[in-house]
Amino acid sequence: MAVEPSSVRNSSQSIFDPYASGFYQTQYELIKSRSVARRVVEDLKLAERSDVSSMLVVPSLRQQLTAQIESKFGIEIFPPQPAVEPDVSSLEFSDAELEARKVWLTNIVKGGVNVDGGEKTHLVKVTFNSTNPEFAAEVANALVTAYIDQGLDSQADRS
Repeated sequence: MAVEPSSVRNSSQSIFDPYASGFYQTQYELIKSRSVARRVVEDLKLAERSDVSSMLVVPSLRQQLTAQIESKFGIEIFPPQPAVEPDVSSLEFSDAELEARKVWLTNIVKGGVNVDGGEKTHLVKVTFNSTNPEFAAEVANALVTAYIDQGLDSQADRS
């Protein structure tokens, strides 16, 4: 994702701008904020999903090393297990239970977010820790969307 200040400046001004690094650090913190995490929980309907608990576990050291080796060398050490679709039709929560799950999931999502940006680029890498790569990508993409939507909502509120 690209993150840039709303006011466009010429390159000679931005080189000596003492507030530039503060702007980007602020944006990174906004991406990792509770409000963005809560929006992700609601947008993806995570509280209503029965499979979400198993995917929110931080990968073990073995899983992290395996993923790094597989990505670096392009070899598959452990073949992926076939996905089992959970039966979510029987899940029913009271309003209080649903809200408690949303708070819990918001904290989990907020804690699993990693934001990394280069010093000389406007590009930001947003990742989410999960044992399931598809779920991690789904949450990371939802974080970016929620961050953008929150910014748009903020601008609309000011108008």
